[in-house]
Amino acid sequence: MFTNTRCGTRSLTCAIVALTIVTSLAGPAAQVPQGDEAAWQAFMAWFKSAPPVRTNPFAAYAASLKAAGAPESEARRQVGVLMAMLRERSDWVELYYDKIYTIPLTGDPASDGFTTDPSAIVVEAVKGLAPGTALDAGMGQGRNAVYLARQGWRVTGFDVSAEALKAARANTAAAGVQIETVKASYADFDYGTARWDVIVLVFAWAPVDDPGSSPGSGPRFARAGESCSSTSPTTQPTAAGGDACAQARPAPGAAGGFPPGSL
Repeated sequence: MFTNTRCGTRSLTCAIVALTIVTSLAGPAAQVPQGDEAAWQAFMAWFKSAPPVRTNPFAAYAASLKAAGAPESEARRQVGVLMAMLRERSDWVELYYDKIYTIPLTGDPASDGFTTDPSAIVVEAVKGLAPGTALDAGMGQGRNAVYLARQGWRVTGFDVSAEALKAARANTAAAGVQIETVKASYADFDYGTARWDVIVLVFAWAPVDDPGSSPGSGPRFARAGESCSSTSPTTQPTAAGGDACAQARPAPGAAGGFPPGSL
């Protein structure tokens, strides 16, 4: 409560000044960012300090905007901007998965958001193949890398999340096998040339318009005559030999295209 005995007939001016002070004290979440980039940076600042949850972070962000005084229409508008920018930005990915992998697992895939069992598609793709070198791109907690190592494959796995790699190393140790772990993004990892007998991309963040152009899906990374297993929310599963790693195909229905538990 602020009192100014000198306002007198200038009470309207004082009221405006007081309103400005109160607005500034409400915090950045209640203020409307100017432009899409400002909206994104405001979200990222909030997200860095938000507790880890497996639910949609945009829903929690919208709730925080409304709690800070933003009208519901403005909260919806900002979330719409963020959703449109999500496909174009990568600065959220590491932070998001670091948060996800710090949440203790319950053992229930529906609650955890993922299973610890190897992908049925990967299991089928390597059936009958002589073990060689395998790359698990974006390997997460290492469920497929551990499976391949148990089958005698020499496995390298990379992920952008340090927490994911920590979980993968713990799971590898518990299984009594060895894998090489590398902290890298899809864009930064050194795939080499004709280096891998098998390349695995499960829940890979392939480009939406051209899934087959994602790093690791092309022939130059895989040895001739070997195999690739590639799935993502925007592709159909593929498992093929031949002269190169099979190109992923756009899937009708996108994320709805896979039976439960098949990935």
